[in-house]
Amino acid sequence: MKVLSSLFRWIKSKDSSASEAIENSNAVAFAKQDLEKMEKDRDVARDAVATIKAEVARLGRDVHNKKVAIIAKTSDAEALLTKGNEALATQVCALIEDLEAEIAVLEKALAQQQALCHQQEQQYHQLNQAVSDAGRSLKMMQTMESVAASTEKASSVKIGDGSSALARFKQREVAVQARLDKAQ
Repeated sequence: MKVLSSLFRWIKSKDSSASEAIENSNAVAFAKQDLEKMEKDRDVARDAVATIKAEVARLGRDVHNKKVAIIAKTSDAEALLTKGNEALATQVCALIEDLEAEIAVLEKALAQQQALCHQQEQQYHQLNQAVSDAGRSLKMMQTMESVAASTEKASSVKIGDGSSALARFKQREVAVQARLDKAQ
């Protein structure tokens, strides 16, 4: 039983070290993929902020238009009262009350959308900073990878031992000297 569990641990460690080696050898590629995903998330956040800002602008226009309508209807109601048309002035005042109720609802929705917009803008800025940091980290990883590759290449180059070359020169010198001595 102990042998079997030892065998499983050995296989797991080999599998783990193999996957770790694969991950280390492809770290730059994985970092690029992560950066691309972060950039897409940032773009989605930017689009969300733009959508919310458009909604805030629309709600602001609606509130403004309703306030302008209230002012116009108020002057209409006053004009009707001065002319003595009290029943029609009462109907206009009822419309004004409806508009005021709508404005209250719209202003509440506007405040909620502004708060949401502020929150989304903060998240966008955080994502933007994270993308920036990740981009710098990726450039550092790429630089470190190229330095490591050139270092590995340089360390694999075989540089001959100068002493063996010197010994060969001395042997040749002795051989040439021997031929010269023989020739004399």
